[in-house]
Amino acid sequence: MSQSERPARFVLQSYSGEVLQEYLLDKIEMSIGRASSRDIPVPADKLISRYHATLRYENGSYILRDEGSANGTFINGKLLEVMKPYVLQDGDQIALGRHQLIFYSSPPPPANAGPTTAFPHDAGHTVQPGVRNYSPLPDAPALSGEQAVQETARARPPARPVSGSLVDTSYHPEYPVTGPTQVLSPEQLRFTAFHSQEIVAHTWDILLVYAYIEQATEAIYKDAAAFAGESDDASSQASQKGHQLLLRGANITVVPECDGVSFNPKRLTFKWMEDWHRVEFRFSVSDGLPGAAANGRISIFAGPLLIGTLKMTFLLTPQKAAPKRDVDVTTKLYKQIFASYSRDDTSVLLNCRKVYRALGYSRFLDIDALRFEQAFSEELKHTIDQVDIFQLFWSARAANSIHVTREWEYVLQLNKGEDFIRPVYWDVPQVPPPQQLAHLHFSYLPAYTFSF
Repeated sequence: MSQSERPARFVLQSYSGEVLQEYLLDKIEMSIGRASSRDIPVPADKLISRYHATLRYENGSYILRDEGSANGTFINGKLLEVMKPYVLQDGDQIALGRHQLIFYSSPPPPANAGPTTAFPHDAGHTVQPGVRNYSPLPDAPALSGEQAVQETARARPPARPVSGSLVDTSYHPEYPVTGPTQVLSPEQLRFTAFHSQEIVAHTWDILLVYAYIEQATEAIYKDAAAFAGESDDASSQASQKGHQLLLRGANITVVPECDGVSFNPKRLTFKWMEDWHRVEFRFSVSDGLPGAAANGRISIFAGPLLIGTLKMTFLLTPQKAAPKRDVDVTTKLYKQIFASYSRDDTSVLLNCRKVYRALGYSRFLDIDALRFEQAFSEELKHTIDQVDIFQLFWSARAANSIHVTREWEYVLQLNKGEDFIRPVYWDVPQVPPPQQLAHLHFSYLPAYTFSF
């Protein structure tokens, strides 16, 4: 068969990113599922139905259809409606249970094609990101309707986006890979704030906050200098392309807070689409004694999930000091974030899972399965002990949830301080917290910021 006649292909990956198998899509119709009799079998994954989906070639396109699977099919992070055909595009990521299929297009298969061909993967090309292995889980019950949509999110962690480097097809030269030039990890995402440390009451100052990848560090410092009038560089030319962003398209919300300081606006939300973004706030303190210090923080959310915090310290002065460079503070993403929420807060549940998946925080997708068990397990307690932050999603549903209650009660026993417990709310007016939580600051996060 010549190169022009080569069919499209699926590359099968485990959740950890290991390439397991490659399938040529050389039949008009192929079945996908856990059963070994399927054209594209995915064994040893009980989150995948025995007959999960069907792939069919029609009118020059490959069309995927979910056959009423128990735990759903996700394409590029979005749940595929049962029995609704979806036309695959090159590079589509199809999440099934703890596996995903990457679709690579090429000329259509001939009508008289033979059986599906599977190429064993060359272990020498496998990238091991260091994510732990998973043990088999019991079969999930079949569901339908709205219940299926909600329970799907609780029962399974959709696979994280795959980077071009994880699928090395150099041993099949007829299949070129045109992925991004660089692949990013959570460790390469940064946040930096620039502000004047000395402030005068009843005057307005500027706070700049940057979200960026590590490779753009020089660019954001140049932009901050240009903003302060120290450079003629144009900020609009600093952002670059060519990187695969883990949080591309996610709503990033920046919330500065400090007692006695007013910020305008109170929060800003943007979609992370480029290598770096800058948001600008004006801030002022109305009253205060000269020499007093004010300590604040900048909370950074991806969707509803708190992913980073920047600390601020202001010194109140009787008069404006001589012009000088703003102070700057930088932080990375939290590596371990425990989200405590009611399973009835569906928007929070679904979008937290999307952020976990995008960042490769697979452990916390598994932990969700433990959260709603009858007993408060030692494993769950150990997980809470080790996390960087405990984010409490407060609502009427959470207030009435026994699972949420036992989690925050346990956290209070740890005595890790107010910076460890980070409550947020989105329903207005706020549901009053119990007396045990009344000393904590509850940050308002509008529901419209949750989407990924």
